[in-house]
Amino acid sequence: MMVDVLAAANIRFDIVVGHSSGEIAAAYAAGYLSARDTILVAYFRGLHCKEAASPNGEEIRGAMLAAGTCLEDAKELCQSEEFDGRVVVAASNSPDSVTFSGDEDAIEELAIILEDEKKFHRRLRVDQAYHSGHMLPCAEPYAQSLRRAGVKAQQRDLGRPPCTWFSSVHGGRPVDAAHDALGDEYWAQNMTQPVLFFEALSAAISTAPLAAAVEVGPHPSLAGPAEQTIQQTLKEKLPYRGCLSRKTDARQGLAACLAFLWELLDPAAGVPALRQCQDAVDGREHPRAVLKSLPPYPWKHDARYWQESRRSRCMRLRDEPFHPLLGNMVPDSATHALRWSNVLKASEMPWLEGHRVQGQIVFPAAGYVATAVEAARFLVPGPQRDGIRIIELSRFSIHNAIALDADDAGIEVHVELARVAATTSGCITACFSYSAALGAHLELAAGGEVKVWLGEGALDLLPRRLPSPPHVIPVEPDRLYGFLASLEYSFSGPFRSLESIERKLGRASCVARKANAPSTASEKLLIHPAELDAAFQSVMLAYSYPGDDRLRLLHLPTSIETVRVNPAVLTSSGYVEDDYHDLCSTSHAPVEHAEPGAGFSGDVSLYTSSARESGAAVQVKQIRFKPVGSGASYDRNVFYKMRWLPAKPDGKRAADKVPVTKQDEELRWVLSRIATFYLRQFDEIVPPDSLARQQSPNCHYLNYARHMTDLLRRGEHRWAREEWLNDSLQNVMDDIKAKR
Repeated sequence: MMVDVLAAANIRFDIVVGHSSGEIAAAYAAGYLSARDTILVAYFRGLHCKEAASPNGEEIRGAMLAAGTCLEDAKELCQSEEFDGRVVVAASNSPDSVTFSGDEDAIEELAIILEDEKKFHRRLRVDQAYHSGHMLPCAEPYAQSLRRAGVKAQQRDLGRPPCTWFSSVHGGRPVDAAHDALGDEYWAQNMTQPVLFFEALSAAISTAPLAAAVEVGPHPSLAGPAEQTIQQTLKEKLPYRGCLSRKTDARQGLAACLAFLWELLDPAAGVPALRQCQDAVDGREHPRAVLKSLPPYPWKHDARYWQESRRSRCMRLRDEPFHPLLGNMVPDSATHALRWSNVLKASEMPWLEGHRVQGQIVFPAAGYVATAVEAARFLVPGPQRDGIRIIELSRFSIHNAIALDADDAGIEVHVELARVAATTSGCITACFSYSAALGAHLELAAGGEVKVWLGEGALDLLPRRLPSPPHVIPVEPDRLYGFLASLEYSFSGPFRSLESIERKLGRASCVARKANAPSTASEKLLIHPAELDAAFQSVMLAYSYPGDDRLRLLHLPTSIETVRVNPAVLTSSGYVEDDYHDLCSTSHAPVEHAEPGAGFSGDVSLYTSSARESGAAVQVKQIRFKPVGSGASYDRNVFYKMRWLPAKPDGKRAADKVPVTKQDEELRWVLSRIATFYLRQFDEIVPPDSLARQQSPNCHYLNYARHMTDLLRRGEHRWAREEWLNDSLQNVMDDIKAKR
């Protein structure tokens, strides 16, 4: 179309060069293809691309990568042992720009090498490895389709100015319709062979002086490589402009292009001819007409003209709005089996950006649980959902993690509640499954059993919080999340929510900041995945103090015995209006002699911060974490040697060959005097009838203090003198100074 609009303005091309599929437009602009055949060549190219496959295995996906390096270096890299047969140079764009194409895993490895060499590289947003061996399965079917459709090169119009087409398939050689098989084989080569754009453009601009260069397309994306090539070949700049520009009105973009050509060409000779171009844009060459063959009466509603399928009607008239976790309920859903489908995209779920594992955005285990909770609410019809007493998930297993691609392609997921049944005890049961398209087929990501108990809600249905444990120590949030980052958990945003943290071995108490409130009613969740994930994080904290060496590997949740949710607490004003919630967790170390990599488990309860008299909002029992990666089976490699020692302690042997100096002897007496003084003080300040002398663990310290003081009074203390019974603190300090 743009070629025809420019032609209407009397603008003709002297030479044309195309990049990849842009050669189809170049063939039309040069007069080698008719409009019909041009459309067919483009259509069948897209149709047969789906048959692309890697020569190294059909399961291997294709990818492309733009890089800032020269063609020679690129070829040398592709011919190396590491990449030979996996990656090729797909395009020579300019003296210092190429495009790689091939197996996706090889492209990712190549990007790491370029990053280390500090060279520009950018992954292209394509799902095929064009101009590589991946395209070979497409070539012959593509050519056969073109032959069946009757595509062929047309005779050049001798009445129009000549236009030379320089082939980027054949390295800049002018195209010859008599020899280049423009009806079939040339286009198969265009799809499978490298794009030699730099060579073709260099040859084209060297043939004759040019007034300007115009890029025909939706945006001048080739401006950088083209201008770099022009500068190197001509040693000067050539005016360059695109017909259209991204995010700019098409008429404004075309007008700017015509103004650009007006300054450079010969308006007096009718180049460009703006009036004719305006007529072409406005459709004046082919005037529009009103269709007058319609009946003059209103539509008759007594006859049915549209036979609509059940599936179409369900999709068009669905009652429920889109759900941020579940997606849309599918037409195949029924009362005994509820089903939803969704596409997970990080761009549409911005909170996911804060949950990264090993550098990738990963859908959290808490997301599966929150999705199951939301699905369970649909077991009760909308107006009756206030009558849900408790939601319970049991035997919940997490089978696969869902990693979201950096290119935001999206992951198709399906959620199902199957075998829905109501019991006589006011309970609805179902089986929950969460499936994701992690490859060519759907795979089970998580599943479990669901129970919804009906009845009047209350704030104290789940256990109330226990008293705070004694002897806890505070933990700085930055220390905790810094330690987790060293294990390849990268938490940020709503997933970095633990603020006031206290713990002791096996116990933890935390205050967590709630996730931001949703903007619309349809986005409101009973509990946000980030809030549940904070509860799971607290279990890891109860198990291991940051850096205490108990947690040495990345661990992820794999199963949960029970999750109970009290909707009355989560929908109460105290919880909704509060910015924080409390977490109380315990951990259970693996049993003695457990298999390596057994991981650990724990319990956690979530409470509202303001209403301390209410029961738990969420109760999680037996969430199990297991290590991930190559060290999961044996999570610590210990270097050791065998050393034989006596079965019974032998102090003399242990002290053998250890010299004891006079200074050591004096230091021993000073230390004994200090200990004797404080043990006597400790024994004297605690009354004999104090409960502290009866309760553990203080009673043990007090009994020891009295025992050592009695030895001193009886003169039986081997390392103390009787005159120390009258010591004051000053006497002890004087002795310390004298022995320095």
